[in-house]
Amino acid sequence: MLLKHMEVVQQFGVPPLFDLPIRPTTFAELKETESSLLKEIVYLEKEIANKNEKLEVEKAKNERMKRMKSLIPLALISCNYNTIKLLVSNTYQIN
Repeated sequence: MLLKHMEVVQQFGVPPLFDLPIRPTTFAELKETESSLLKEIVYLEKEIANKNEKLEVEKAKNERMKRMKSLIPLALISCNYNTIKLLVSNTYQIN
């Protein structure tokens, strides 16, 4: 005997695979749904722009670190990390 999806949810406490939205029945409900979706789109676009900005900052920082690594002379390799960081930051104004 095959169980219907809702019977499985009720018997075993399994969450539904997907939630079907209740279809709005009035024009006002449709407008409200549209408005909330548009607000969500604006929010998500701002969130994406913020993440892209952070990504660009991290890329720039990564490139500075790569350049810094290539500029460190081999003689400094035996120095400790703090000495190297101090020398390089004084020379190249690293944040």
